[in-house]
This record gives sequence, C-alpha cells and structure tokens, in this order.
Amino acid sequence: HLSGVEIVAAHLHHGQRQEADEELAHAEAWAESLRIPFVKGYAQVPEIAKLRKVSLEEAGRIARHEFLHRAAREQELNVIATGHTRDDHIETILFHMARGTGLAGLRGIPWIRSPFVRPLRAFSRLETRNYCAEHGLWFHDDPSNTDLSFSRARLRARVVPELREVHPGFDAAIVR
Repeated sequence: HLSGVEIVAAHLHHGQRQEADEELAHAEAWAESLRIPFVKGYAQVPEIAKLRKVSLEEAGRIARHEFLHRAAREQELNVIATGHTRDDHIETILFHMARGTGLAGLRGIPWIRSPFVRPLRAFSRLETRNYCAEHGLWFHDDPSNTDLSFSRARLRARVVPELREVHPGFDAAIVR
C-alpha cells in the first residue's frame, strides 16, 4: 500500500521470445521483493496477429489491454497505471501522423483514459531509466524496442533522432 492506494504489479508474457520466461520470473521476483502482489498472464501474440489479421505490434497491444482489464477486474482495481514515457507519447503522435490522423491522433497518448493512467508520461525514457538506476530499481527494455522490423522501433531509431537534429527543442514542441 502506498498512501492508502493498493498496488498490484502485472506482467504479460507475449509468447514471442525464449527469454520472456526469464523476464517474467524476474518481474515476479522483483514485485515479491517489494511485497507487491503480482499477476501474470500469457498470450500467444503471433497467433492473435494471424487470427485478427493485424501486425504483431497491434496484436501485442490488444493482448496487453485485454490482460490488464481482466487483471484489474479480478483484483478489484479501478485504475491501471502504465509505464509510458514522454518518448512513447512522441512516437505515438508521429506514428499517427504517418498513418494519417485527425486531431484525436495528434493528442498522442492521453494522461488518463479510464481505467488507464500514465504517470510517467511527463518524463523521458532516459530520465526514467536514470531514476531507476540511481534508486536501485529494476527496469527492463523489451528487445522489440530496437527491432527495426517494427514501425515504432524505426521511428524511435531513425526519425526521432533526425527531428531532434533539425530542432533541438523538438520534444517540447511536439508535446506542446
């Protein structure tokens, strides 16, 4: 409990990578070390992608949302906090722009879209990693974040750095 707030950690195994078993075990052990209840789930994201005729990225998002909603119901929780950072928000805006979007897509990842809240959205990925390192908190980088076969990874690795070169205030400008 944190100031009267019940915290439960949740992790979904996407069924895509062999090392995911170890990542799940590490996440569970970390939550246990903090005495935080832990809910785990398993999904076969490649199968979901085939069945729903969507990309692996979209299938993963669908699986995570379904899992988190189910876990929140089972644990009788009414808020789901995710670890999305300002970088994720920027990448989402660019992704929406690339697909073609209206004003809703230009808003990116909302701070709150019930039952989801994104308390880390104000901070960059680097700030978040540095904070965790400074305070001895475990964090994990999903290898798919650097896999250039995924659209978001290409935006992250190629487009965002170029836009930051064009204008050093790019992050603040796009968030604004």
